[in-house]
Amino acid sequence: MKPRNGRRPEGPPVRIAPLTTKRWTDLQSLFSESATTDGCQCTWFFRTGPEFRDGYGPGNRNALYDRVLAGGPPGVLAYVGGAPAAWCAFGPREWYPRVDRSRLFRGVGRPGTWAIVCFFVPNRFRGSRLMDRLIEAAVERASEAGASAVEAYPVVVEPGGRTDPGSGYHGFVGPFLRSGFRVVGRPSPARAVVRKELPGASLRGGRRREGGPGPRAAAPTSRGSRPSATRVRRPGSRRPGRRPTRGTAAE
Repeated sequence: MKPRNGRRPEGPPVRIAPLTTKRWTDLQSLFSESATTDGCQCTWFFRTGPEFRDGYGPGNRNALYDRVLAGGPPGVLAYVGGAPAAWCAFGPREWYPRVDRSRLFRGVGRPGTWAIVCFFVPNRFRGSRLMDRLIEAAVERASEAGASAVEAYPVVVEPGGRTDPGSGYHGFVGPFLRSGFRVVGRPSPARAVVRKELPGASLRGGRRREGGPGPRAAAPTSRGSRPSATRVRRPGSRRPGRRPTRGTAAE
């Protein structure tokens, strides 16, 4: 049946929520859709190379859970029709030392900057613009925490061009431009540095949201105590032979 007025029928409702211990199983359900993501656990940017490789799977899972226990949620989940559907990792730039060590992004940040570092959007949601919703939620949480700017390092796909879908975990430049970011650097033909300034950060710094870090939130570490119940192990986890890729689709 052709929709009235030429409009597409509305899809299932989308809800964005911060990662907390109560939503941990939702994140793990989502990550289990990709063997690579299940092993990486979105820890690539805050663990050292040896930590990441040796912890591939259960170790990385525990390291991410430690970040949740530290109080500042390391990201947000998108729910479509009540089911976990997509993920975005972000936080103060200093939480992610691998960004500063990168030859592409070293020295581009400023004090008070938050960074959006990783997405996981399953291919079945290609074209749904969930990435836009995740970016907007990340910016809102950074603003509430008193950040001065939000930065990201997305992939650039030229008109008519193609890219390796595995590189999509950085995000794509289009959704950031639609969300009000501007390109402030092009460290390589396929990558951009984008930034969105957040004026009035000093007036917002005292406010907190559910599971949100306060203005003096300490950067969580990859080590620490955790209840035995969090030692979740999934069968079939494999160590990678190379830097991991994701199944995120371009939007």
